[in-house]
Amino acid sequence: MVASDHLPVLMVFNNPFAQPFALTAFARSNQDVVLTWQSVPGQSYRVEASADFTNWLTLADDLQATNGSFTFGTNFPASVQFFRVKRLN
Repeated sequence: MVASDHLPVLMVFNNPFAQPFALTAFARSNQDVVLTWQSVPGQSYRVEASADFTNWLTLADDLQATNGSFTFGTNFPASVQFFRVKRLN
């Protein structure tokens, strides 16, 4: 009989990036812009816009999701070409 000092170890990791997030729809008509993304209830989001990928303007901050999908709409000049959604901690 052989004794061992090696006990099994059970490790559980909580991946903060496991929450769903994907832009599911984007529509632009003249100056009207509508973004829809997967969201987590209770999670906050920020929407930003840029004309050059360098300078970003916050369009909306601390948007609180209440279900699994969030839709944000606004109007913005045609010179803005890029939009992004950030999940806040």
